[in-house]
Amino acid sequence: MTLIHVDPDALEALAWDLIHGARALEDTLYELRHALGRLEVSWMGDDAVIFSLEYRRALNNLVLAVQTLDELAARLRRHAIQWREYEELWAARYRALVER
Repeated sequence: MTLIHVDPDALEALAWDLIHGARALEDTLYELRHALGRLEVSWMGDDAVIFSLEYRRALNNLVLAVQTLDELAARLRRHAIQWREYEELWAARYRALVER
């Protein structure tokens, strides 16, 4: 049988780091959108249109990556909570066995 070691506190701390990182990236995405808007006002022409389309595509990819990061953070946090619940359950069962 394989031994599994999980530190729920470490998992939860990492989950919160990921959540805060995702929030920081969302702020950066907001700034990047505004930068694109300013750029589109000040640059016209075929190259500008191509650049703008590529920029928007890159922004959309970043949005998806941030959403994925946010989902992974939430999943990791749920795992941490679940492991903590398992620890409490196993500890209670062990105490019940010992007290017999």
